[in-house]
Parts: sequence; C-alpha cells; structure tokens
Amino acid sequence: MLYLRATVALVAAMTFSSTALGQTRPAIAVFTAPSGPRAPALVPDATSASFDKSIARYMPPPNFILGIAEINLITCGEIEPGKWITDPNPTLKPKFKGTPAGTVGFERIQSGKAQGGPCDGHTYDFAAIDFSWSAEYNQTALDPTKDSPPPCKNTNPVCPTAVFMSEWTTKDGMFDIKYTFRVSVDVVRPSGETTKWQGWSGWFGGGLVGMWEATLKPPTSDKDFDFTGETTRERFSGKRDSCKVKTTNNIPLGNIVSHGKSFPVVDGPPGKYVDGVSTGGDDPQSACSVLCNFVTHPAGCFLTVQQQMSIKSPADMDFVEYPAVNILEATSLGSIINDFLRGTRGKATVTSNRYPISEPRPTPQSHESDLSLSNCTSINIPITPTTSRKFIFPEDCSK
Repeated sequence: MLYLRATVALVAAMTFSSTALGQTRPAIAVFTAPSGPRAPALVPDATSASFDKSIARYMPPPNFILGIAEINLITCGEIEPGKWITDPNPTLKPKFKGTPAGTVGFERIQSGKAQGGPCDGHTYDFAAIDFSWSAEYNQTALDPTKDSPPPCKNTNPVCPTAVFMSEWTTKDGMFDIKYTFRVSVDVVRPSGETTKWQGWSGWFGGGLVGMWEATLKPPTSDKDFDFTGETTRERFSGKRDSCKVKTTNNIPLGNIVSHGKSFPVVDGPPGKYVDGVSTGGDDPQSACSVLCNFVTHPAGCFLTVQQQMSIKSPADMDFVEYPAVNILEATSLGSIINDFLRGTRGKATVTSNRYPISEPRPTPQSHESDLSLSNCTSINIPITPTTSRKFIFPEDCSK
C-alpha cells in the first residue's frame, strides 16, 4: 500500500523553516507493499528509524519492502527519491550453515502513488528496499525470550526474523537516516517422521537398548526444508508394562504423563535424531532390571509406550507438538544359567521396536546377551545367589 507519512508528522514537518528565505522544509514520503504495515512517521531531523514487515517465504525478487522519497508538502512536487548508500547484505542475520536468510536489494527505484496526507494520489519515484527470504530453515536473528518479533504473515506468534541495516540519504543533505529492518516469515513444522533401525547400544556391553534414527518429514509444500539446529522432545502419553521397570530419566511409571528426553536435530536436511527403547530403560540399572525380570517374569515381559513428539525452533520460546505419535515396544525373555558359577549368570533375548502410530508395525529387532552378577554389584544392587541356584531380588531391583 502506498501512503504518505502520518498527518501529525507532516504537520510537524511543515512548521520547520529550513532557510532564511522562509521556504517550507520538505517532508519524506513513505510507502509500503499492499499487505504491509505503514512505515513510522519521520520528523525532518530524524537520524535513525526502524521498520518491521512480514512476508511470505521464497517470493522471487524483487520483493518490495519499503520505499522513501523526498517531496515538497506545499507543491506536492518530488524533490528526489534519495538513495540507499550502504549495502545491507553484510549486516544481514541470521546465517546458518553459511547460508544467509535471503538477499537484500537496495539500488532499485520504484514508482508508485502516495496515499493519504496532502499529496494523496500523486505519483513519485521512491528509493526501494527489497528482501526475499530464500533459506529453508527456521533460524532467526532474534532471541524469542527477549525480543518481540513482527506479526507473522498467518498470525502465527512464532516468526523466524531477518535483521539488516542500511542508510538513506538525499543529495541536498536534508536527510541522512540509518534504518534497521526486521523482516519475518512464518515458521515451518514437520509433517511427521520416519524411523530407521540403527543397532544396539547399552551399558556394560550388554547391548540392551535398541537405537532408532528418526528422520523428520518436511511438509509436501516445502520438501527440502532443513530442521537441523532445532530440538525435538518426546512426551509419554501412556504405557503398558509387565516388566515392572523403573528408570530414572526416560520412561514414566503408571499413568504419569511427563516429558522425556530432548534430542538435537542434526544431519539435515531435513534433519534426524536418535531415540532408544528397551525393557531395561536407558540408565545404568538396565542390566539389573533385565536380570530381575528373569526371576519375577519367567515367561518374559513386555513394555509398550506411546509418545507424542514436539519440536522447538530457535524462534520458539517453548516446544510445540507436531504430527508425530510413536509407539515404542520392547520385550525381554531370559533364563538363569545353572553352571559352575552357581547361577550367577543370565542369558537374555531382548527385542526393540519403534514406529509411527500411523504406519504398519514392522518386524522387531532382537538381540541375545549374557549378564553376570558383577554387572549389578558394581552399582551396589543387592543380588544373593542361593543353594537352589536362583537369585533373590528385592521387590524392585532397580530401586
């Protein structure tokens, strides 16, 4: 939308006498694109100004942001469009993986009609500032805990924002204004995720935790989007558990709904993170939990957890859910080995599975491992062999 500066500012501008001849000091005419906000009014002796605007991603250049011209408010004649004398691109933030958020154009003259004020409808040439957001990421130049971003294009409160600066001057020396621009775009969220088996990991070399690599799925409208540098988090929304497993930092007990671990998104685009699941959990008590299951659940046991995923971009103050609900499954089947060690060793077959709730259940991964009494005594878990060559555990050996 083309518009002249605010009426109050224009009246103030006309009250200045710039020369001994009593000539009325000229004013600045400012106009913006049709969907944009009005630029702030400027007094004739302004030395700095700022301008915020929300735009769509990936609009081809030139994507007009702001135009300024010097005009005479009495005759409505144009004095000159002025000139942006500093290249804004070196000041442009953010930059991620060496790629700036977009490109700033500052050498173009655009013709348009002023709207409002005493020179409404008059046509002028304006010194234009253009900006096109081209980078496919949610990085931002603002700190969401301290800075208020411009309104997002689709009224989303989260706005990845680019910041850059340039200086506008006129040849008559009347104006020399340093501008700070903040241009925002809407945030992009994953549409879901896929899961791929990555192998076994665990404490004491037991291989008790199944590791799964989750790859975020960008929306179909932005298939090359890069979520690297963001953080995912799992919220456990329920479980079925016959293993009586207790862990300290991952799987909740009973009907407790809590947040689990956070995972950095790496290796994009589109970005991946690694999750793990086992009946033994993922803390140093895993081996003892499995040994305990051999005695308390001789027929084996199972654990099924449902989790809702959320994500936090650099522009977010907190985590936001995205459409990924995963099922985590694990089973444990083991036996005491009655050998010359008087039953102080156990053999376990552990399975692990992870998949989106919207996808068919894949074949679980399985692993067989040996565990010994020393695994638990090293972390002060009481285990007492008996003459019947079985273990006597507390009610919950993971305590």
